[in-house]
Amino acid sequence: MAIKPPSARAGVQQGGKPVPSSEDVDRLVRELADKPYGEVVEPEAPNRIAKPKPKPITISLPDVMIEQLEDQALQNKRSGKGPKTISALIREQLEKAGYKSQL
Repeated sequence: MAIKPPSARAGVQQGGKPVPSSEDVDRLVRELADKPYGEVVEPEAPNRIAKPKPKPITISLPDVMIEQLEDQALQNKRSGKGPKTISALIREQLEKAGYKSQL
């Protein structure tokens, strides 16, 4: 008994990939027909309080200070304690200096 080449097998295209049935195609069309284009925005829950989003800023620091901040952030990540980003380290020190944060 000879083995049929892939092109001669029923329901299989060249390369061994299955051919979708017309029912599969129709189901996919119905599923995608009602999907909105673009970003889906979910309504906000009424009990949810929106937090203000942090605003990015740029500051210039000496290389030595940046290296110290990077080292501290990495050490905190590895230990699992304390602020794990440079931003969080700076925010923590600003709060200790008396600046208020709502985050």
